Amino acid sequence: MENAVNGLAATPDPVRANGALTWALQGNLSASYALHLAVFSARLSVNPESVWSFLKSHRDEFRRITPLSYQSLIVDLIAENLSDTRDADEVREFASSTLSPAARTKLEETAQKILHRSSLKERVVPKMNDWIKQNSEAATQTLAH
Repeated sequence: MENAVNGLAATPDPVRANGALTWALQGNLSASYALHLAVFSARLSVNPESVWSFLKSHRDEFRRITPLSYQSLIVDLIAENLSDTRDADEVREFASSTLSPAARTKLEETAQKILHRSSLKERVVPKMNDWIKQNSEAATQTLAH
């Protein structure tokens, strides 16, 4: 059963992933496994934003099942693959409105990592796209001759 639940949680289909996470939060899995599933889904999903959105909309349930000492770690693990400046702001807002002051320090680090990835994405992805385009055209010309 674990493989099936893990597969549903990591699917690229956000509706199915949210369904698996909702099912887990409804008490069908232990609290620790429900948290594992959310982290697993965020790390392996092609759309970590959907898991982040799910966490935000179910923050009370996550707080209820997450030991206080692990709250910032779980949120960090779920948010670590985000890469938009808006996401960094949301992580900060989530931390300030949901977590204890002691837990917020870790999430400021998370927000900084997100901002760094966002900066890389803005600088590197356009260059990669140009390189791919140029090399695809060169390869096509070589094959044509």
